[in-house]
Amino acid sequence: MNSGPVIHTTDLPDAVTKAKSSSAKERQGSVLPVAELEKQAILGAIAQLNGDKLSAARLLGIGKTTLYRKLKEYEALQ
Repeated sequence: MNSGPVIHTTDLPDAVTKAKSSSAKERQGSVLPVAELEKQAILGAIAQLNGDKLSAARLLGIGKTTLYRKLKEYEALQ
């Protein structure tokens, strides 16, 4: 059912792989949902860039509106 290539951790940018996240460490070795990977990538990029959301959006290749929408969704889930 896989229609595309597999993404390995070595394919991800350092902002994602080095982001501190207890949930990722707790589940190390298991498969994470794409939504969780996306959330970790966004929050990790923002953290690595000292809160600079515009630079984080550029680094991630998404628009600033998309970034803010995603952040609002994460707040709603808490």
